Amino acid sequence: MGESHRRVATPDTVERMPADLQLLIPPSEGKAPDGEVGHGTDAFAGVLGDHRAAVIRRLAAVAATLDAQSGKKLFGATGFLLQRAMDCAEELAAGDALVLPAWQRYTGVVWTALDPASLDDEQRSALLIPSAIYGLNRGTDEIADYRLTLGARLDGVGNLAASWRRLVTEVVEEELQHATVVDLLPSEHRGALDVRRLEQAGEYITVDFVRADGHGAAGHAAKAIKGTFARMLLEKGLSGARRFRSDGWRSMVRGNTITVIAP
Repeated sequence: MGESHRRVATPDTVERMPADLQLLIPPSEGKAPDGEVGHGTDAFAGVLGDHRAAVIRRLAAVAATLDAQSGKKLFGATGFLLQRAMDCAEELAAGDALVLPAWQRYTGVVWTALDPASLDDEQRSALLIPSAIYGLNRGTDEIADYRLTLGARLDGVGNLAASWRRLVTEVVEEELQHATVVDLLPSEHRGALDVRRLEQAGEYITVDFVRADGHGAAGHAAKAIKGTFARMLLEKGLSGARRFRSDGWRSMVRGNTITVIAP
């Protein structure tokens, strides 16, 4: 993008942001099983479809050769969960996997706190979710059941976050032409984006969740507050970020960075 077209963040960026927000939030390991025959709802298939197909083909080929040890390494699962992951890979490759909207598929702590069932379709479609299989989806896109992380290394593809980075960055860069993008991703998922490039492309805000000592916050409470904070943004916009308080957590805004601090 040419310099003359770039929108640059300033120290008072959060105060003056427009209401049109897109939120980058992580997928969850927990997923609702099964689904139904899809209706072709897939916002980014035109850009990401070819690489999705390549990842799925390679995943199915690798999954067919796995034993318990190598399966655990790739999928981070054993027993029933490993078998479910392998079955899902086979169904994806065969093209007959049942689908659900992403907001219904993901069931983890972040998503429980976000409570997307009580949002409207416009708010759900403002959710941008990076994933190892799909690269990026809107919350309203239909996705299959799967188990694979962006931090995984797939033979023939390499590190999945790195393999997606150029394409996913291009998609988010396009979103920045008409919206403010707020990045609530942990480092593993942020690895699928060229953040420096996106910061130069438009109004790109990063949100970090930290302990009281300044180190990164993890665990159930941090995931829950991430979902709560994301919902607040959808309901109040960035104006609510400066005054956010919940269960002792509080926000601090500096330029295009928001820090949410644990009690």
